[in-house]
Amino acid sequence: MEREERCSAENGKFHGLATFFSSAPADPSAAVFVFPDGSVYEGQVDNVDGRPVRKGQGVLRLADGSKMTGQWKSDLLHGRGRCEFADGSVYEGQWCRHAFDGEGTLTSASGVAITGRWAAGKLTGPVQSKDEQGVQWVGQMADHRGCQLTVMRP
Repeated sequence: MEREERCSAENGKFHGLATFFSSAPADPSAAVFVFPDGSVYEGQVDNVDGRPVRKGQGVLRLADGSKMTGQWKSDLLHGRGRCEFADGSVYEGQWCRHAFDGEGTLTSASGVAITGRWAAGKLTGPVQSKDEQGVQWVGQMADHRGCQLTVMRP
């Protein structure tokens, strides 16, 4: 079955029309959304007020080449997930309402990795980082405003 669904623009949700393909009868919670910009969501959905909403495990492939995989709730990445950005950087960790939130690691395309606690998309508290040469650093971040890092010695 195929039909168009209106999608909200609030809280990071897609807006406009999307083509909704229902799942095979064996798994009524699975679906595919194809959005006008070429983005595609494949995964579990829930019926909320007669509309399909992303909920459960799913993969969103954005038109820019980014790929978001993980747990969804109310149409937003929420729980454990991974995002492979178009620029080659990767975030893997906890999400809350489509933002980095909880423990996670952001790795740049060049290999610089920073691990720490995120709150509403910002690093906060103790962080560890590894640069392109493999040197490890530790430090303290306050609301993503920068920190003093110290080289970890063996």
